[in-house]
Amino acid sequence: MDYLEDNGLNKIGIFRVSTSRKRVNQLREEFNKKSHMRIPHDTCPHDVATLLKEFLRDLPEPLLCSRLYTTFLETQRIRNRRLQLEGISHLIKLLPIPHRDTLYVLLRFLAKVAAHSDDICDSDGNIEINGNKMDSSNLSTVFAPNILRGSDQASARDREQDHMNDAINVVR
Repeated sequence: MDYLEDNGLNKIGIFRVSTSRKRVNQLREEFNKKSHMRIPHDTCPHDVATLLKEFLRDLPEPLLCSRLYTTFLETQRIRNRRLQLEGISHLIKLLPIPHRDTLYVLLRFLAKVAAHSDDICDSDGNIEINGNKMDSSNLSTVFAPNILRGSDQASARDREQDHMNDAINVVR
């Protein structure tokens, strides 16, 4: 995430732009060999972003634990936003500590990404710095399926639009 923070915050569609499968696979192989490797400066930030999404997706247990999947989705039935957020907060406290710590780091990073979503214009309205277009809604759409999913038996149901929308809203 440090590499993306240094090199990707202003890249348009940082988590949505298609990348080279070959480059991402090479990057993954390097990480598998050396878990503390420094990413070369000339590495495409979109490749690193794709690798981060794939890492989260490929975890044996999702970051938001499959046993809590249905309960996280049920928080979307609570109409009072404050109570809904309290429910989500209580569920996060039930996560194993490594999951909670990872979620905290991920959400802090994604908040920085979202803070760079809009273009920065000069006083005449001319764009000085392009925003990355990855606001919290876009980030939720990208990350929800990677960090919040049910068990294998529920995977077909997970793909149903209503469940996916609820999952996106939990992450949002």
